[in-house]
Amino acid sequence: MKAIKRLLAYSALTPLLLLVSAKDAKASLLGTDWSNFNSNLYSIDTNTGTATLIGPTGQIRMIGLVVDVDSTIYAISEEPNSRLWTLNPTTGYSTLVGLLGFNLQEGDMTIDPVSGDMYVADGSGDNLYIVNKGTAAATLVGSFGAAGRDVSGLQFFDGTLYGLALMDGSPDVLGTVNIASGLFTTIGATGTNCGVIAALGRDPASGTTYIGCPNTAFGNDNMLYAVDLTTGASVLSNALTGVTSSISGFSVAGEPSILKPVPEPTSTLSLLALGTLGAASTIKRKLKSSQSTEKETTKVG
Repeated sequence: MKAIKRLLAYSALTPLLLLVSAKDAKASLLGTDWSNFNSNLYSIDTNTGTATLIGPTGQIRMIGLVVDVDSTIYAISEEPNSRLWTLNPTTGYSTLVGLLGFNLQEGDMTIDPVSGDMYVADGSGDNLYIVNKGTAAATLVGSFGAAGRDVSGLQFFDGTLYGLALMDGSPDVLGTVNIASGLFTTIGATGTNCGVIAALGRDPASGTTYIGCPNTAFGNDNMLYAVDLTTGASVLSNALTGVTSSISGFSVAGEPSILKPVPEPTSTLSLLALGTLGAASTIKRKLKSSQSTEKETTKVG
């Protein structure tokens, strides 16, 4: 009977434990800033908007940042012949991968978690590229078109590539990007006006996609906005504090599954139901066994 009581207690606690686990799940964002002196790598708490310095990259004018499914951190430096770097997750320090072959300005980067392809937006030239992660060689996909002027944020989600276009100082817009042609199709206005530099990234634990950008051109008055991927509308989440210069790129930090969507609440509920049913089934077997033993004992007596 003691074993049965333990099983009953576990059955009661299992749904609670799973709910607590789902509620507490979260991922930090890794971010970098655009600086004429030394761009840094940060860990960003999206709940508070607080950035914690990991360390200097040793490079200037980092534009864009993405974490691959194997947890490799990539960033690009804005210079006459822009370079692709990997960043040390502990120190922030950069290691050269190679040269892109053009001057990337005001853009961003992301990785398709299914194909593994790295997509890079050149916000100044209004073009989409695929960049080889091993050599940094860039292949032109195509132009964003007039609707995608100055794309400075890229993010894959559920097979779709999303872009944030800053529109040369006009109000920003969110759109989708055709990965075969590069064409940008507007979803809607975000309600932000980031100016010349911004970042776009999604936290798979909370399911929230964020826009990060300064209020003033190349300032450090950075803000964090939660954006709706279906309408483009955004709401201010927090002031982004602790970043020395303008936030220029962020992505998710954590395990290799970081770029893959987390289970929806319905999936969590299904797991709860299965866990409870499994415990109940075990208890029933234990009870039958106990009752059978009691009957045998009565007959013998």
